[in-house]
Amino acid sequence: MLALLPLALGLVIADAHIVTLDDKQPLAHHAAIVDGKFAYVGDDLAAARRAAGKGARELDVLGTTVVPGFNDAHVHFGLSITLGAEDALDLGPGAPDRATFVRDIEDAAATPVLPDHHDWIFVTTRTLPEGVRTGHDLPVIARPLFVVTEHGALLNALALARLHLSASDAPDGLVRGRLIPAALDRAVKSLPNPVLHAAAKRFLRTCAQLGLTSVQLMDELPELFEGLLRAHELTVRVRMMVFGYRFETELYIPHFVSSDDDWVKVDALKYFDDDWARLPRAELRRIYAEVQGTGRPVVIHVLSRGALRSLLDQLDALERILPGGAEHFRFDHADEVPPELAARIAKLKIVVCPNPSLLPEWQSERAFPMRTLLDAGVTTCIGTDFVGKHVPARPLSPLRGIMLAVTHGGYGTQQRITPEEALRAYTIGSARAEGRRDLGVIRVGALGDLTGLSADPTRVATEDIDKITVRYTIVGGRVVYENRPPPLMRAR
Repeated sequence: MLALLPLALGLVIADAHIVTLDDKQPLAHHAAIVDGKFAYVGDDLAAARRAAGKGARELDVLGTTVVPGFNDAHVHFGLSITLGAEDALDLGPGAPDRATFVRDIEDAAATPVLPDHHDWIFVTTRTLPEGVRTGHDLPVIARPLFVVTEHGALLNALALARLHLSASDAPDGLVRGRLIPAALDRAVKSLPNPVLHAAAKRFLRTCAQLGLTSVQLMDELPELFEGLLRAHELTVRVRMMVFGYRFETELYIPHFVSSDDDWVKVDALKYFDDDWARLPRAELRRIYAEVQGTGRPVVIHVLSRGALRSLLDQLDALERILPGGAEHFRFDHADEVPPELAARIAKLKIVVCPNPSLLPEWQSERAFPMRTLLDAGVTTCIGTDFVGKHVPARPLSPLRGIMLAVTHGGYGTQQRITPEEALRAYTIGSARAEGRRDLGVIRVGALGDLTGLSADPTRVATEDIDKITVRYTIVGGRVVYENRPPPLMRAR
């Protein structure tokens, strides 16, 4: 990764094919960034140079494509270094026999702990073997053990102590339902600072290489990213949306204040509402009232048509009593949305964040229906639901996400959207999903984030979209990644 340029210097982007996504000026050839914001966008190179000021650097991109920086609206950084880490055990969908289950865990526990690593053993398995139903039935190992199944999470005594969980929090070492993410949140926060710092640096490098300039994390690690910001090592804007459910409270309110909200922010609360974890009416009323009082955004993980319909019925009823609260809500995933429900979502001004990256798992022509949502006038964003190691893969790549949205993963044609619509969802849409209008577009006054590409994703053949390469990534006027042929950046 390149050393960050001083913000005091202006930056000129010269001779580019700039897809601005600004309806007033859709295309441009030159741009200038000063003090982290676009100071000029247009077709006059001399004007761009004047706007950038004396001593500005100049990036001659030889006519290659520039788009607003990509913004992944749904990322699980914490899961990527716990359940989704390369050394985590995934025992698959079938029920393992007890002997194999014990042997695999004991073998993992015997592996030496590497430098800059942690001593946890994280395991995922759909079902448990016969005779393993509580934490007391887990193999005896000298490392904290966290086993996640579709019926709940089992923790051994060392894990419970590390997470400061009592017998009432996890009876018999078992954590169920919506409290599993709360336990995983504690597990992430229990990791040593060097481990978290190293993982964050790897994550930042990956984001820069993929053209991501903003990420919205389902995590609460503000001190980690604030530390990187203060050390001038933060190369992507980080917004955190934290779980509202905690062992200690069902309406958690974060109080972190960043030194710069443009770079690190904790604001939204996340809740669950689907067929196996419905949001109780009384809790939704409390959440809605809190939103009315503070304007704090709420993200709801919602799956299934029935859960979505029930949730909309409740929000409609609350809107009639206290109008204006629903527009602070956002629905993530929304795997089944018929036109009638899409129209209701649009009327309530709720943003929806589908996940085209999950289409290889769902394998359904009705899943994540972006065409239906867009036709109804719903603002959509795109998130990968990245969790680290996963089968099928959920890569962070925005270009793959755009291709999946445009092709609907090959599952039917009715829900396909255009490349420009997908690009907008990954930029402007994701910015709107976090309440911002100064991101996701290249125009004067917007934050100076952009991604340079080897080709225009709105103009190439559909099957070639994910073959496009990222040439450079710029965040706030700083070049954080560069992989392109000469001429290199030069001083004027």
